[in-house]
Amino acid sequence: MRNKNVAGFLLRLPKSTRSRAAEIAKEEGVSLNQFITLAVAEKLIRLAHSHAVQATAVTDVLAAQGKELTANQSKRGLIDWSGWNARG
Repeated sequence: MRNKNVAGFLLRLPKSTRSRAAEIAKEEGVSLNQFITLAVAEKLIRLAHSHAVQATAVTDVLAAQGKELTANQSKRGLIDWSGWNARG
């Protein structure tokens, strides 16, 4: 029986990337699928954290200007993240 919470899809990777990922997965004692799933999850967590940090920075800048960003504005995507660099 298939898990209804899991979606499958074909992933195309360069051969060298797939080979290296398979090597690391083997070293870690997990399947390639588990390794890639974890890598994607880790990236999503880093992005979420980065956006939270950036939102704090935006709020601080606006506060310094005597302005305020509402939660609805942020949820509706009124912050343009393209100009922000998470690396500082």
